Amino acid sequence: MMLLNVMTTSSSQAKEIALYLLENKLIAQATIGEKEVFEADNNHQLKSSQRYVVKGISKALLFDTINKRLRTKYPTAMPTLFAEPLIYIDPEQNEHFLERIVKV
Repeated sequence: MMLLNVMTTSSSQAKEIALYLLENKLIAQATIGEKEVFEADNNHQLKSSQRYVVKGISKALLFDTINKRLRTKYPTAMPTLFAEPLIYIDPEQNEHFLERIVKV
């Protein structure tokens, strides 16, 4: 299992991605949050910007599929995509999540 993270600059794109992943059973549930991201500019100063993060529980084996589908869907505005492994999860909740995710 993994916690999928999709980071985008647009609230509407975040909602669209969450719905797309849920409808295609690529994640079991979605949360969307707003984050402030910091980067260094050319003058070595911190520059902040807003990002919207979609998080969802999924199967690690689906990461490549999700990546390819999002690259196809957003060829010019691909969001940042990464995953974190879920090491421990309640067995009953895990079964409930697995029921809502496409079989691999």
